[in-house]
Amino acid sequence: MLPIKLTFSLSLGENRRTQEHTVTLRAFVREAEQRLDTGDISRRASTLKNYRTALRSLAGYAATVSRTDNSPIDNSLLHGYQQWLKEKGVCRNTTSCYLRSLRSLYSQVRPGEAPPFAKLFTGNDGTMKRALSPRLMTTLAEAETRLKPGLRMWHNIFLFSVLAMGMPFVDVVRLAQDDINGDVIMYRRCKTGHCIVVPLLPEMRSLIERYKGKSTAGLLFPVLKTKDADYHDYCNALARYNRALKTISAVCGFEKPLTSYVARHTWASIANGAGINIHHIAQALGHRSIKTTEIYLAGLQTDELFNDSRTVAERIKKVLTERHCICNIHTSRQNVVFYAVLIENISLFRRINKKMQDIVTKK
Repeated sequence: MLPIKLTFSLSLGENRRTQEHTVTLRAFVREAEQRLDTGDISRRASTLKNYRTALRSLAGYAATVSRTDNSPIDNSLLHGYQQWLKEKGVCRNTTSCYLRSLRSLYSQVRPGEAPPFAKLFTGNDGTMKRALSPRLMTTLAEAETRLKPGLRMWHNIFLFSVLAMGMPFVDVVRLAQDDINGDVIMYRRCKTGHCIVVPLLPEMRSLIERYKGKSTAGLLFPVLKTKDADYHDYCNALARYNRALKTISAVCGFEKPLTSYVARHTWASIANGAGINIHHIAQALGHRSIKTTEIYLAGLQTDELFNDSRTVAERIKKVLTERHCICNIHTSRQNVVFYAVLIENISLFRRINKKMQDIVTKK
């Protein structure tokens, strides 16, 4: 009887300890916001933004559903919150992002307590990434003269991003003249700190020349006021970029609007379709792991590329035999026939990568 009695006593003690440390939803939100405001929780700006967004969402749940504001945050309440998000039409990945942020906050606000997030979805559903086919890229390139002047810079930045091996917007807008070294651009990714080398094609130089001297901070594109602009300024620039891309998509007649990441997906898709070694693609995209690249490529839409395969094959053959046709879209200003330029981009990347390997081998 003694072992049974001892186990029962410990179980009750644990339950009492759990009851004593249970925090209400209102108290948790208030304490978490205070910790964020005072800087006690130190994370990257993007992570802190996710924390605040998740807290606003949880507070919105408390304001909408009766008797939850003073309820303890337990597994039952969080399951109700997850169901509430689902009924609102919030996708599973966004819900998961909220829950992961709240779990992390809970661990920091209530250290020593087990976060009550068991059996909640905090993973990631695979999503289909969008990439433009060569045909749609040509449509986009030809659309510049139909765009209002205020949209043309954003259009040019998108083209530059594709040509620069899918360079992320956050890195494009921070590029300065000092990052150009002869026929290459060398920069460090904001996200990972990895050094990336990108071939600087004539078409890319042409896009850069259009904005020469227009940035007071010496940046290649006059988007940010300084290279070290804070996260808030960057987010505002990204929002303006995505709004412009939505308008540009409508002018082009695209069924779905472009976003900043479609440029990155497009380069990856075309490189993969061209048979580029996945290790080279990973290096170009700045991925730390080949597995990340495999997941990235697996999510790219390819049905349109398959449908256009015959057209693309004929186009490549024509471009390779008639190099003088690379830039011949408008008489007023030259634009890029993209598939031809991307082939050159990939070829240059291979040669640069080989040189880098040779240098490392000699060392």
